[in-house]
Amino acid sequence: AVCAFFYAEWSGGKMGLQDLDKIAGDDVKCLSIDVGDDAGEDLALSLGVGSQLPLLRVYQAPELHHLAEHVGDGCTVSAVMSSVQKAKQKAVSTGASDVYDIVRG
Repeated sequence: AVCAFFYAEWSGGKMGLQDLDKIAGDDVKCLSIDVGDDAGEDLALSLGVGSQLPLLRVYQAPELHHLAEHVGDGCTVSAVMSSVQKAKQKAVSTGASDVYDIVRG
């Protein structure tokens, strides 16, 4: 699973950058996008991120669209961990492969 965390220094919320360490692991990669700078803002706009921050989206291959989205006060470590677990279970049940399987296959 991949977690994309959109934030800005000026935004509040219950979750911050330091919380990504609690979510990341061998099978969960986290990336942070600071919408307070031009590149981050452009990426957020291109992905349809609204004005309420922080926002975290959970992605799981082979899906191109996010499987879960947590926004504002609903963006908490426990809520994200629940979504990540569901995404991993979905990947196992569908037999989803990743780039490593494709390259080695």
